[in-house]
Amino acid sequence: MDGKINFRSGESGTYSFFQNDGQQATIDLTEIPLSIEIKGPWEIHFSGNWDVPDSIILRDLSSWTDHPDIGIRHFSGTARYLKKIIIPGNLIKPGLHLILDLGDVRMMAELIVNGNNLGVLWKKPFQADITHAIRTGENDLEIRITNTWWNRLVGDEKFPQGFPGSGTKHPRTFTTHKAWNAESQLMPSGLLGPVRIGLEKVVNISEQR
Repeated sequence: MDGKINFRSGESGTYSFFQNDGQQATIDLTEIPLSIEIKGPWEIHFSGNWDVPDSIILRDLSSWTDHPDIGIRHFSGTARYLKKIIIPGNLIKPGLHLILDLGDVRMMAELIVNGNNLGVLWKKPFQADITHAIRTGENDLEIRITNTWWNRLVGDEKFPQGFPGSGTKHPRTFTTHKAWNAESQLMPSGLLGPVRIGLEKVVNISEQR
């Protein structure tokens, strides 16, 4: 019986197993390269009119709540992480799949590679197969991270006359029920990573007899 088994780069080695017909199959995956970590700097663009800079550069991934800018610490909404990544030609070949792993995400991620929207990731593991969207050489990676309203609601409670330097004299958010106050702890937000490209080889079991 034909079938396919996926192997990640972290599982490199020689595998032996028995099929339903009793025959043994052996798969050698020792040639799979290791995963690639995508490091900073990261260019981040925030949605406008929320008392934050239009864009910032982060050397290393961290929560928005750890940033020195008060608007970013209390930001709620969507931010776009932009990065150019280089994919060597030896990773683009038949049977080898590239899996983008975003690591820790707070709270949802929308993934776009070279203009191809690969959908929304809303739960662990935050992973997507990017094989069909990637190419040899330079690639454009965009990760849109959206968090909850909690941090901004806490911020507006803390600054009821408007954020410092915002030019506004009133809160920007409103709700009829409050489960927080000005001293409530902020929720970690953003792309926390680490971001890696893992490698997955697809083999046909029946061909390995």
